[in-house]
Amino acid sequence: MNSFFQRDAKHRLRTPESAYVRFDDIEPQDIERSDEIVISLSGVDAASLESALAPYGVFGKSARTYWREYWRSAFERESREPNGEISGRFDNLSIFHFVITLTSEEFKSCFAKSPIIDPESWQLLEQEDDGPVTAEIYNNIFGDPTTSRFKITEVSREEKKSLNLVFDMDTWPNAKDLAIRKVLPDPSVHFEQLVAYDVGQGAAVGLINSGKAPWMYFDLGCGVYGNKHTTPTPLRFCLKTTKVIVLSHWDADHWTAASDPLNSPALAKDWIVPRQPLGASHTLFANSILGAGGKVHVWGNKKKPIRKLIGCGQRFQIFRCTGNPKNRNASCLGIIIEDLSSANGWLMTGDSGYDLVPLAPSIKPPSNYIGVVVPHHGAKMPRSSTPPSTSAGSQRYCRLHYSFGPDNRHGKSSIHHPVDLTVQDHESQGWDHGTWHKDPAPGTTLACGDVLATAQHPTKGSTGSGVHLGGTSSSWTITSPPTPPCGLSNCDTDVTQS
Repeated sequence: MNSFFQRDAKHRLRTPESAYVRFDDIEPQDIERSDEIVISLSGVDAASLESALAPYGVFGKSARTYWREYWRSAFERESREPNGEISGRFDNLSIFHFVITLTSEEFKSCFAKSPIIDPESWQLLEQEDDGPVTAEIYNNIFGDPTTSRFKITEVSREEKKSLNLVFDMDTWPNAKDLAIRKVLPDPSVHFEQLVAYDVGQGAAVGLINSGKAPWMYFDLGCGVYGNKHTTPTPLRFCLKTTKVIVLSHWDADHWTAASDPLNSPALAKDWIVPRQPLGASHTLFANSILGAGGKVHVWGNKKKPIRKLIGCGQRFQIFRCTGNPKNRNASCLGIIIEDLSSANGWLMTGDSGYDLVPLAPSIKPPSNYIGVVVPHHGAKMPRSSTPPSTSAGSQRYCRLHYSFGPDNRHGKSSIHHPVDLTVQDHESQGWDHGTWHKDPAPGTTLACGDVLATAQHPTKGSTGSGVHLGGTSSSWTITSPPTPPCGLSNCDTDVTQS
């Protein structure tokens, strides 16, 4: 695998003279209500691009012909055996991640209408001592950054076309409905617990079957880049009985744990992924799945939700959120699981707001949600994202899961998760947040009430870095957290809260 993903990789503190970059992410989602903005870009070293991908390189007619055929054959490969020619195709490529921190005034004056935040645009960043943009640069997803100044120019239409063929999903086929249905749970499967694992500033949700192990995962991520310090180490997942991994969207903190050699079996699984704009790092990760013998089932932009009746009177629904497909956070895949006898359900939307869950009749929502994974780690959401209400009453059982890393930060800014507004929005819909109120800030105490969190931040003025609280679990009734069949001898994802 490319050294960009390896924890022990050398030469981490390298800065490229020039790089082709593409918009990756922006924090927070609700820009209008924020004082600071953090823009992330996924990049590839321009100088080494042709030599690392020899003999065809990237640009030119012969290169475009080669890459069309490369991706076609990789996706059509029937064998589930590892293929070194595929998995090693990008090993010599130099990949980078750029982070730009701006005040809201700087963003509005220089970037609000810039093509650099267009997820379908490509830019060329070139080092320049007095360049207009200062960026932190990572050449390892778990490494430390350097800092440099750059100038930015947009690439030509022909360069964009060539870069898309190599590093985007342009030639990747949409999965057929039957292929997706085949890897989803069937009537022999029923889910007893939903588990949000403690992975730092990232997301990994396990859906636990009667064997007390994850039959499927919804995301398999962890804290990366500036939040690498939030990731527990080692971080090994229980994958022995896992059949499929649903990737909500392509942000790195939702899939990076699968790139760790400790979790290499994950790469050989079936992955259901949304069609979204990608950068170089995301494409290299998808290529590693194909090279390991795994399958990448692409959920197309216009694909309708899938509903299946599964074991013990449960209904499983998977869908794509209805936001702009160019916006990863607005177009996540989501899952609803309902116990038909009680009409209670669980809800997972990745980083998408609740308002983007498809409406009936496309989706049949349960009468009451008793297990909800809060979108985007509790980040500030658009005003239109109203949380689902939960039933009142002292005897109710419901759990709201916040997955975040202790003392997380984005760029050089003060942006961190969770935030007051998100807590207030959920409280307004009946979710009891216990001690989490505006003072102290959310996440700095053990919430209690209906809330379960994977971490606790240090209190204001403290010199500590916060603590990990372990994984959190929901069931259909009050139940103890699941213990993996291995007794944690083969995994490190302890679940301590329910």
